[in-house]
Amino acid sequence: MLTSSPRSPLTTHLVVQTEAAQKYMGLPRETMCALFLKPWFRVSIAHYFNRQDFSPVPSVDSVLLRIDKRQQSLLSPAAQTLYRDFVVYCFVHAGHSLYATLERFVGPNVMGAMASTLHISRSVTPSAVDFEIWLCLFSEFVQHGSRSARQLIAGSEWRLKQEQSRLPKEYHAQRHKRW
Repeated sequence: MLTSSPRSPLTTHLVVQTEAAQKYMGLPRETMCALFLKPWFRVSIAHYFNRQDFSPVPSVDSVLLRIDKRQQSLLSPAAQTLYRDFVVYCFVHAGHSLYATLERFVGPNVMGAMASTLHISRSVTPSAVDFEIWLCLFSEFVQHGSRSARQLIAGSEWRLKQEQSRLPKEYHAQRHKRW
């Protein structure tokens, strides 16, 4: 992928479906994909296309997505794997409450203080938390999370990719048959 290369481009432009662009931007709610990009890249829509700009005319709206590499990453290279595992674990295991998941990692006192400072409710879901808050939560996890918590989340991204690779690909085959 363009953004995961050690020598990723400084600026990338891609023509994508509007919904995909929103996913990468974390709009209207944060996504794992957006949270994976934002510490290292700024993502924005550079241009909105008219459907008539294409031939044949598509049935979806398209935009020119701009991805700019940050001059200074918001996380250190050493924290990248832990951050990604943290995000995946929280999304996959939070169920209906990110608060409860984080409380297991940092304890009730630290979580209570974080929730108060960051205005996080007990029922908050992972996608309802803005990126800036995710950075704060990750920082608190690094500072207050136990060794066993780090071991628990280690490999979460890899396991998710393994699960996704085993999903049936029937949808894609059926979709291409229509064309």
